[in-house]
Amino acid sequence: MMSEIPIVPAGPISTEQDGENLFLLLHGHRIAKRKMKARKWIPLVPWIESVSKDSDSSIVIRLALDNVGTA
Repeated sequence: MMSEIPIVPAGPISTEQDGENLFLLLHGHRIAKRKMKARKWIPLVPWIESVSKDSDSSIVIRLALDNVGTA
């Protein structure tokens, strides 16, 4: 799993279905999941606090800065 906050260009987010789970991918890495019928995303990496649907074509990813190490 990824443990650092990635610096990414716009647009690299996609979804992938695995059985009854739907995964949110960032550059091919699973960062959040939810059951197909559920409405709430569950973060899979420590640097994400929450993922929520903003509209039919966009989502909001809130970073958990308290869970990220300091330099």
